[in-house]
Amino acid sequence: MLQNQKKYLFLIFKIVVACGLIYLIYRQVHWQDYSHEGVTQRGLRTYFIEINPALAIPGLAGFVLSIIFIATRWKTLLKVQSIHIPMWKMIKLTFLGEFFNTIVPGTVGGDLVKAANVSKHTSRKATVWLSVFLDRTLGLASLAVLAIAMTSAILALGLETPKRMKTPAIAALGAMMVVTTIGLFLLSRRFRGIFHLQKIYSRLSIAKHLQEAGQAARLYRSAPGVLLRAVCLTIAAHLSWIGGLALLGTSLSLNVPIYAYFVYVPLIYIAGAVPTTPGGVGLVEGLFVFFFITVNPSAALALAVMARMSRIIAALPGFVVFLFGTKLSPSIDQLQSDTEDKPCRGGS
Repeated sequence: MLQNQKKYLFLIFKIVVACGLIYLIYRQVHWQDYSHEGVTQRGLRTYFIEINPALAIPGLAGFVLSIIFIATRWKTLLKVQSIHIPMWKMIKLTFLGEFFNTIVPGTVGGDLVKAANVSKHTSRKATVWLSVFLDRTLGLASLAVLAIAMTSAILALGLETPKRMKTPAIAALGAMMVVTTIGLFLLSRRFRGIFHLQKIYSRLSIAKHLQEAGQAARLYRSAPGVLLRAVCLTIAAHLSWIGGLALLGTSLSLNVPIYAYFVYVPLIYIAGAVPTTPGGVGLVEGLFVFFFITVNPSAALALAVMARMSRIIAALPGFVVFLFGTKLSPSIDQLQSDTEDKPCRGGS
């Protein structure tokens, strides 16, 4: 009972924080057109009325395509552990997870839902949870690398001044350090040994599951080719998603260079992954307004609203999966991959 009370109190706290952030954003934006220093600026309403569907629809397709790439990445990570799930079932599970991440409020995240669905059908539960954690870590790491790479390219080409790119560069490097530490914790036995984590693990009631997770981590270390493929799938997912968001911004007639999306959007969603508010509501929108400072706050919020609405629409197939179930077989250990009968090993 006490645990449930803490959970609900934490949820209430996050809702209060979200409401506070939304109020701060509300004070910066205008619904109707307004005049600023003698120049007419468009309000939020005008941006939505003048949206270009010919660009917005392909932008939405980019969100859907990124979910399919993410499903393929998780299938790849599970396959190296000899856990085979047919591609169609993996896509359904990924849409289900996206549905919970995007639409369903509360403390139950999409990663938790995906892992719970798979772990019910296999005895290797710790392996499944490790694959989900590694899947999320790869996503965040790739976002940080993308932001760093784009910031470096922008500075090298002289597209922006160093002063203008100082904040994104610091944020990207900080995010990369955090994610790298998490990755070392997952995959490096030597790193865990430095902090004597093995001795701590052995005293815990879940020591058996932690040992299984360690064995799974060794398999990932021995399969660099698979990890490289997962990274490539991650990059493809990010390019599809951020490219789709750039199309949405163009459909709103925002005066924002394309390269800005590939710097600021990764940083926005890395920060949004921190469970400060339910689904990042208020936090993500505030970061859009903060980073896209070259346009007026109403334009930045219009882009943030379109980004959230597009994620919701793209996640709607997950609602169908939620209603009718994933229909996994009783034992995933017995499932065969779509194209191969043998477990994946090494870098294949």
